[in-house]
Amino acid sequence: VYKRQAYYYGKSKEKNIDLGKEHIIDVNGYKLKSIPNDRGISLELLKFNTHEPLSTKLISQELKKGMVCLDLGGNIGYYTLLESKIVGEEGKIISVEPSPQNYHYLKENLDMQNISNVETYNFACGDIDGEINFLISKNSNTCRTISDDEPIPKNQKIIKVHIKKLDTFLEENPLPR
Repeated sequence: VYKRQAYYYGKSKEKNIDLGKEHIIDVNGYKLKSIPNDRGISLELLKFNTHEPLSTKLISQELKKGMVCLDLGGNIGYYTLLESKIVGEEGKIISVEPSPQNYHYLKENLDMQNISNVETYNFACGDIDGEINFLISKNSNTCRTISDDEPIPKNQKIIKVHIKKLDTFLEENPLPR
């Protein structure tokens, strides 16, 4: 049953949606701009107006007003905006996104809102400080780090991105307890 449900879920995501252009999506009380041709989070939001429902529910239950939240892998801002709304003006969100394309949309999506409690950073978090190979897809917002000896999959390319240890970042940007 699970495999059949997953198949139909995936197929239903592809129906009647023009992925070749940006869309403005109303989700969780704010607006998000989608990435053209993205069959990941953008398509999911266009079809269902939500992303990872269980994680969304958990974050909504666990975060409280006034909290400080590190959002590592901010993507286009789905969780960053949800977290910002929950912690309110008394709280703070620090959103880190390594992908240049995702970071661009994260910034645009934050700019569409009237939010002052979010700081964004464009680097990867890891176990070193420096630069790292970063694999990006030519036709979606899929991305990840990649080792030097790993083959480059079809329709993807490697760029260099800054990488920083979380400890280094927190030494440079101390957070209130």
